[in-house]
Amino acid sequence: MDGRISADILAVLTARRLAPRARIVAATERIETEEKLLTAGVDAVVSPSRIGGLRMASEMIRPKVVSFLDSMLRDQENGLRVEEVTVQAGTSAVGKTLESLGIGDVQGTLLVALRSTASGRYQFKPPPTTTLESGTTLVVMTDVPGRARLEKLLKGARFSRA
Repeated sequence: MDGRISADILAVLTARRLAPRARIVAATERIETEEKLLTAGVDAVVSPSRIGGLRMASEMIRPKVVSFLDSMLRDQENGLRVEEVTVQAGTSAVGKTLESLGIGDVQGTLLVALRSTASGRYQFKPPPTTTLESGTTLVVMTDVPGRARLEKLLKGARFSRA
């Protein structure tokens, strides 16, 4: 193990000891380093060169989608983003279906996927009959006001769907 990897792993171990619940993200260029960093306790590993390669491939295969996502992220007026909102334990949303909560009616919000805490898997375009569990994460395209409406809904507050 070279000195740089040793220092990175030591930093991860120290950070994890000081803040066990902190989210730790590491960057590396070497594929063989990823497993070592994950074993040491990082939550995610980012490879800038791999991301760049994926971006170049996406530009070749789906240029309109890449252009759309770029414009969405840069648009200062509309502020449309892909966001995550988690169903908290003890809220009235736990045990209810997407349909009964009216998730599809929240203005300015489009539900893209759910991530189950139990399986860790994503369910894309979940059916309205899907029941929410504590810890389920909703992946949505929304703006700031839409996110606030969705968070209120999941906490059990009344809100206007239109």
